Amino acid sequence: MYNRHDTKGLHAYTDADWAGTTLIGDSKSTSGYVVMLAGAPIAWSSRRQATVATSSTHSEYIGQANVIKQACHLIQFLGEVYRFPSLPLKIYADNQSAQALAHNPEFHAKAKHIQLSVHFQREKIVNGQVELVHVATEEQAADGFTKPLGQAKFKKWVELLNLQ
Repeated sequence: MYNRHDTKGLHAYTDADWAGTTLIGDSKSTSGYVVMLAGAPIAWSSRRQATVATSSTHSEYIGQANVIKQACHLIQFLGEVYRFPSLPLKIYADNQSAQALAHNPEFHAKAKHIQLSVHFQREKIVNGQVELVHVATEEQAADGFTKPLGQAKFKKWVELLNLQ
């Protein structure tokens, strides 16, 4: 249900299931995100990552890069057809290590193997387009895009997405 009185504006959630066991064989993680506007989803994704992540931080960092690409596109699109959303666009994530990696542009010995293509998110944070905000796993609206959920978690997920 969309709500014209929603005060959160454009925002997003991102999550990843590191080397998930849902699909057997390749050890690739699954990234998921949902972008919300007017209290309900307007864009979402659930896909296997192209490379094998070597840690949960790496997996979540790739997921953050995916949603930031989508966020940048939506910021531009909304600016052309309606009006630019309030910036920075808040992106809710539940992995503090991946958030720290995005905020700290200094060299990280444990992250030197991460492809440069996902480090662009640091620039988007510094220039004020996006802001990473920590959210508790229980309030993670992208969780259902990364793995199957049990009945109780599924009901909570549907509620978080404001679906009926």
